[in-house]
Amino acid sequence: MSAAPEPQRVRRRLLRWYSRHGRDFFWREGPSARELTRFQLLLVEFLLWKTNAARSHALILEIVERYPRPAAVLRRSVAELEGELRPLGLFRRRAACLAAFAAELVERHGGRVPGEPAELQRLTGIGQYAARATACVLEGSRLMPVDANTSRLFGRLFAVEGPPVRTPGAEWDARIEPFVPKRRPRRFLWAVMDLCAAHCGARAPDCAGCPLRADCRTGRASS
Repeated sequence: MSAAPEPQRVRRRLLRWYSRHGRDFFWREGPSARELTRFQLLLVEFLLWKTNAARSHALILEIVERYPRPAAVLRRSVAELEGELRPLGLFRRRAACLAAFAAELVERHGGRVPGEPAELQRLTGIGQYAARATACVLEGSRLMPVDANTSRLFGRLFAVEGPPVRTPGAEWDARIEPFVPKRRPRRFLWAVMDLCAAHCGARAPDCAGCPLRADCRTGRASS
């Protein structure tokens, strides 16, 4: 069996690639990201669910700017929210969940967004991925969110089948944890997302152009 991927080397190569090829979204880095409230960062992750980030970037910015605090959401009716969210798809479910978790934040947390993944996941409509991603961005949590992309990338690195994305489990978390940097883990999260978009797709992955090919069991086997 080929050697297991070495976490420090994978991390270094991935972050180096991200510094050159990472996508430029308003919620990531720079002045615009620093001006976002905790609620707006949670709202971004909520809106990204089943959404193409690149195609929806402008619309997400428009919605996020409208709602800096959960109280602002509560001033709108569900029907009004549905109209605003319609272009993203699944607008009825999104609107109902947004109204619900905004109310929960006001009633249970005094309007402040908690930083623990478990607390975030108790909010209506906030799943495992959005909860973990928000905690990573807000508090530097190293507990990586797992979706189809991260499951696929690490599954290929290890040449194993990834976990069900809704319930990654402690074993899978422990497998990923050594790769996650202690400082600024959010950049690692974004790098994984962007590498999947650029090279590690579900069909016909571009192993030849992937910066992790030499570390990836699946990539090495494809050569």
